[in-house]
Amino acid sequence: MARLSNIKNLIFDLGGVIIDLNLPAAYQAFASLSNLSVSEIVKRTNGLMLFTDYEKGLVTSEEFREQIGSLLNIPASADTIDDAWCTMLGNIPIERLELLSSLLPKFRTFALSNTNDIHAERFDSMIGQTIGNKGLLNEYFEKVYFSHEMKMRKPDAEIYQAVLDEQRLVPAETLFIDDNLENINGASTLGIRTLHLQTPQQLITFFNGDQ
Repeated sequence: MARLSNIKNLIFDLGGVIIDLNLPAAYQAFASLSNLSVSEIVKRTNGLMLFTDYEKGLVTSEEFREQIGSLLNIPASADTIDDAWCTMLGNIPIERLELLSSLLPKFRTFALSNTNDIHAERFDSMIGQTIGNKGLLNEYFEKVYFSHEMKMRKPDAEIYQAVLDEQRLVPAETLFIDDNLENINGASTLGIRTLHLQTPQQLITFFNGDQ
Protein backbone atom coordinates (compact mmCIF):
# COMPACT_ATOMS: atom_id res chain seq x y z
CA MET A 1 0.00 0.00 0.00
CA ALA A 2 2.68 2.44 -1.12
CA ARG A 3 0.44 5.46 -1.57
CA LEU A 4 -0.96 4.93 1.92
CA SER A 5 2.42 4.41 3.53
CA ASN A 6 2.30 5.49 7.20
CA ILE A 7 -1.36 6.54 6.88
CA LYS A 8 -3.47 5.48 9.85
CA ASN A 9 -6.42 7.89 9.50
CA LEU A 10 -8.70 8.87 6.61
CA ILE A 11 -10.90 11.97 6.51
CA PHE A 12 -13.41 12.13 3.64
CA ASP A 13 -15.34 15.06 2.29
CA LEU A 14 -18.90 14.03 1.40
CA GLY A 15 -20.24 16.17 -1.47
CA GLY A 16 -18.30 15.48 -4.67
CA VAL A 17 -16.43 12.61 -3.02
CA ILE A 18 -18.97 10.19 -1.53
CA ILE A 19 -22.15 11.95 -2.67
CA ASP A 20 -22.58 13.10 -6.26
CA LEU A 21 -23.49 16.78 -6.60
CA ASN A 22 -25.58 18.50 -9.27
CA LEU A 23 -25.66 22.23 -8.54
CA PRO A 24 -27.34 23.11 -11.88
CA ALA A 25 -30.33 21.00 -10.83
CA ALA A 26 -30.86 23.27 -7.81
CA TYR A 27 -30.67 26.38 -9.98
CA GLN A 28 -33.26 24.87 -12.29
CA ALA A 29 -35.52 23.84 -9.42
CA PHE A 30 -35.48 27.35 -7.94
CA ALA A 31 -36.02 28.86 -11.39
CA SER A 32 -39.14 26.73 -11.78
CA LEU A 33 -40.48 27.86 -8.41
CA SER A 34 -39.73 31.54 -8.92
CA ASN A 35 -40.44 32.00 -12.63
CA LEU A 36 -36.98 33.55 -12.90
CA SER A 37 -34.42 32.38 -15.43
CA VAL A 38 -31.59 30.12 -14.36
CA SER A 39 -29.12 32.90 -15.19
CA GLU A 40 -31.03 35.28 -12.93
CA ILE A 41 -31.01 32.70 -10.12
CA VAL A 42 -27.24 32.34 -10.50
CA LYS A 43 -26.82 36.13 -10.52
CA ARG A 44 -28.89 36.65 -7.36
CA THR A 45 -27.23 33.86 -5.40
CA ASN A 46 -23.62 34.13 -6.57
CA GLY A 47 -21.33 34.83 -3.63
CA LEU A 48 -24.24 35.07 -1.21
CA MET A 49 -22.98 34.95 2.38
CA LEU A 50 -26.23 33.27 3.39
CA PHE A 51 -24.91 29.94 2.13
CA THR A 52 -21.67 30.23 4.08
CA ASP A 53 -23.50 31.35 7.21
CA TYR A 54 -25.96 28.46 6.87
CA GLU A 55 -23.10 25.97 6.56
CA LYS A 56 -21.57 27.46 9.73
CA GLY A 57 -24.85 27.14 11.60
CA LEU A 58 -25.11 30.92 12.00
CA VAL A 59 -28.63 31.02 10.57
CA THR A 60 -31.42 28.55 11.22
CA SER A 61 -33.20 26.55 8.54
CA GLU A 62 -36.25 28.75 9.04
CA GLU A 63 -34.18 31.88 8.47
CA PHE A 64 -32.54 30.30 5.43
CA ARG A 65 -35.92 29.46 3.87
CA GLU A 66 -37.26 32.95 4.58
CA GLN A 67 -34.25 34.67 3.02
CA ILE A 68 -34.21 32.42 -0.05
CA GLY A 69 -37.93 32.90 -0.51
CA SER A 70 -37.58 36.66 -0.27
CA LEU A 71 -34.52 36.83 -2.54
CA LEU A 72 -36.06 34.68 -5.27
CA ASN A 73 -39.70 35.76 -4.84
CA ILE A 74 -40.80 32.24 -4.01
CA PRO A 75 -44.20 32.04 -2.27
CA ALA A 76 -43.56 28.41 -1.41
CA SER A 77 -43.87 26.14 1.58
CA ALA A 78 -40.90 25.00 3.63
CA ASP A 79 -41.10 21.53 2.08
CA THR A 80 -41.07 22.96 -1.43
CA ILE A 81 -37.96 25.05 -0.76
CA ASP A 82 -36.28 22.11 0.99
CA ASP A 83 -36.98 19.82 -1.97
CA ALA A 84 -35.60 22.37 -4.44
CA TRP A 85 -32.51 22.92 -2.28
CA CYS A 86 -31.88 19.18 -2.09
CA THR A 87 -32.03 18.60 -5.84
CA MET A 88 -28.29 19.30 -5.90
CA LEU A 89 -27.75 16.09 -3.93
CA GLY A 90 -27.20 13.29 -6.41
CA ASN A 91 -26.64 9.59 -5.87
CA ILE A 92 -24.37 7.73 -3.51
CA PRO A 93 -22.94 4.98 -5.72
CA ILE A 94 -22.87 1.60 -4.03
CA GLU A 95 -19.19 1.10 -4.86
CA ARG A 96 -18.29 4.09 -2.68
CA LEU A 97 -20.17 2.65 0.29
CA GLU A 98 -18.52 -0.70 -0.31
CA LEU A 99 -15.14 1.04 -0.37
CA LEU A 100 -15.85 2.78 2.95
CA SER A 101 -16.90 -0.53 4.50
CA SER A 102 -13.67 -2.15 3.32
CA LEU A 103 -11.55 0.66 4.78
CA LEU A 104 -13.13 0.74 8.24
CA PRO A 105 -11.22 -2.30 9.58
CA LYS A 106 -7.91 -0.91 8.28
CA PHE A 107 -8.03 2.78 9.15
CA ARG A 108 -9.66 5.23 11.53
CA THR A 109 -12.15 6.75 9.13
CA PHE A 110 -14.02 10.05 9.44
CA ALA A 111 -16.20 12.38 7.35
CA LEU A 112 -15.78 16.15 7.40
CA SER A 113 -18.38 18.01 5.37
CA ASN A 114 -19.36 21.61 4.74
CA THR A 115 -23.11 21.10 4.86
CA ASN A 116 -26.32 22.33 6.44
CA ASP A 117 -29.23 21.01 8.43
CA ILE A 118 -31.61 20.53 5.48
CA HIS A 119 -29.09 18.51 3.49
CA ALA A 120 -27.84 16.54 6.49
CA GLU A 121 -31.36 15.36 7.22
CA ARG A 122 -31.45 13.69 3.78
CA PHE A 123 -28.22 11.71 4.00
CA ASP A 124 -29.54 8.64 5.81
CA SER A 125 -32.46 8.25 3.39
CA MET A 126 -30.00 8.54 0.49
CA ILE A 127 -27.96 5.71 2.00
CA GLY A 128 -31.16 3.67 2.23
CA GLN A 129 -31.98 4.31 -1.42
CA THR A 130 -28.54 3.07 -2.43
CA ILE A 131 -28.49 -0.12 -0.39
CA GLY A 132 -32.20 -0.88 -0.73
CA ASN A 133 -32.69 -0.98 3.00
CA LYS A 134 -32.59 1.34 5.98
CA GLY A 135 -29.10 2.76 6.37
CA LEU A 136 -27.22 5.34 8.40
CA LEU A 137 -24.34 7.49 7.23
CA ASN A 138 -22.52 7.13 10.54
CA GLU A 139 -22.29 3.36 10.04
CA TYR A 140 -19.60 4.01 7.43
CA PHE A 141 -17.38 6.24 9.61
CA GLU A 142 -16.00 6.27 13.12
CA LYS A 143 -17.47 9.77 13.37
CA VAL A 144 -19.12 12.25 11.00
CA TYR A 145 -18.34 15.97 11.38
CA PHE A 146 -20.75 18.54 9.93
CA SER A 147 -19.77 22.20 9.57
CA HIS A 148 -23.13 23.53 10.71
CA GLU A 149 -22.87 21.58 13.95
CA MET A 150 -19.25 22.63 14.56
CA LYS A 151 -19.95 26.33 13.79
CA MET A 152 -16.91 26.41 11.48
CA ARG A 153 -16.20 25.31 7.93
CA LYS A 154 -13.51 24.30 5.49
CA PRO A 155 -11.06 25.62 4.40
CA ASP A 156 -10.49 27.41 7.74
CA ALA A 157 -7.69 25.70 9.66
CA GLU A 158 -9.70 25.63 12.87
CA ILE A 159 -12.09 22.94 11.62
CA TYR A 160 -9.32 20.53 10.70
CA GLN A 161 -7.54 21.26 13.96
CA ALA A 162 -10.72 20.52 15.90
CA VAL A 163 -10.93 17.05 14.34
CA LEU A 164 -7.23 16.38 14.91
CA ASP A 165 -7.47 17.45 18.55
CA GLU A 166 -10.68 15.59 19.38
CA GLN A 167 -9.49 12.35 17.81
CA ARG A 168 -5.81 12.80 18.73
CA LEU A 169 -4.71 12.33 15.14
CA VAL A 170 -1.17 12.92 13.92
CA PRO A 171 -1.36 15.11 10.78
CA ALA A 172 1.40 13.22 8.95
CA GLU A 173 -0.51 9.97 9.54
CA THR A 174 -3.79 11.43 8.27
CA LEU A 175 -5.05 11.59 4.68
CA PHE A 176 -7.74 14.16 3.85
CA ILE A 177 -9.72 13.62 0.63
CA ASP A 178 -11.71 16.44 -0.99
CA ASP A 179 -12.70 17.60 -4.48
CA ASN A 180 -12.23 21.28 -3.61
CA LEU A 181 -8.65 22.52 -3.98
CA GLU A 182 -9.19 25.34 -1.50
CA ASN A 183 -10.18 22.80 1.14
CA ILE A 184 -7.18 20.65 0.26
CA ASN A 185 -4.87 23.63 0.72
CA GLY A 186 -6.47 24.44 4.06
CA ALA A 187 -5.72 20.97 5.38
CA SER A 188 -2.18 21.03 3.99
CA THR A 189 -1.30 24.07 6.11
CA LEU A 190 -1.56 21.83 9.18
CA GLY A 191 0.67 19.12 7.73
CA ILE A 192 -2.22 16.81 6.88
CA ARG A 193 -1.57 14.67 3.82
CA THR A 194 -4.11 15.21 1.06
CA LEU A 195 -5.72 13.73 -2.03
CA HIS A 196 -7.38 16.19 -4.39
CA LEU A 197 -10.09 14.36 -6.32
CA GLN A 198 -10.56 15.74 -9.81
CA THR A 199 -12.95 13.04 -11.02
CA PRO A 200 -15.36 10.84 -9.00
CA GLN A 201 -13.76 7.63 -10.29
CA GLN A 202 -10.38 8.71 -8.95
CA LEU A 203 -11.46 7.73 -5.43
CA ILE A 204 -12.03 4.10 -6.35
CA THR A 205 -8.94 3.97 -8.55
CA PHE A 206 -6.73 5.38 -5.81
CA PHE A 207 -7.71 2.84 -3.19
CA ASN A 208 -7.97 -0.13 -5.53
CA GLY A 209 -4.38 0.50 -6.51
CA ASP A 210 -3.35 0.13 -2.88
CA GLN A 211 -5.33 -2.95 -1.93
